[in-house]
Amino acid sequence: MIGGVAAAVVGGFFTLSNTVLDHSLGSGDKPGGDQTTASAPTPSESSTAKPSPSEATSSAVAEGPKTYTVDYSDRKMSLTLPAGYDVSAVDFDAPSVRIYGDDEYAALTDDAATRGETAAPDLIYHDHADGHLEVGDKRPAVQMDDVPPTTPEECAAQAETGGFNSLSLKNWPVEAKSGFCLVTDQGNVVRVEITRLTGGYRSESHTGESPAERIDFTATMWKAT
Repeated sequence: MIGGVAAAVVGGFFTLSNTVLDHSLGSGDKPGGDQTTASAPTPSESSTAKPSPSEATSSAVAEGPKTYTVDYSDRKMSLTLPAGYDVSAVDFDAPSVRIYGDDEYAALTDDAATRGETAAPDLIYHDHADGHLEVGDKRPAVQMDDVPPTTPEECAAQAETGGFNSLSLKNWPVEAKSGFCLVTDQGNVVRVEITRLTGGYRSESHTGESPAERIDFTATMWKAT
């Protein structure tokens, strides 16, 4: 009886040993000490390192200074004061000058706002009674009493801190050889030098005056990269 039990125990031990050995060999080991080396992950299996938001911001801040190339120089343009509530506008990026009906211009600005953008015109002249000269929405600009700067870097720097939005030409606050610097909605830098103011009425007492009917100027635009 004892001998039979002992034989059963020994038989069970060898059976268990063979099972453990078979499991070990099935995991990739070969008899005689050879081993199967796990393959390295493929590029699709490994995760690609991405910069953190702080790293991306630092990269943008570290971007070098802009460079400028002349797109056009001293191009002759003019804005005519339209009747009623129409709007005379220039888009320096195009470049183009045209007159919009009041409702047409309102629709233009509304459509741009719906897209999260600003309307294309960079400088507008309107209001037949007061002659409002304005820059387009969100355009950095400066009014210069003297000849505007002739380099894009200086013109851009002046525009960024100028804080100019609009003025009325009813009392003739600008003269020939004065002008503006502005940055368009596409980031280009424009130098505007007024060459002539035509029409309207001007008096030394500043009474009964009316704004210029036409503003002639030259424009130089530098593309920023």
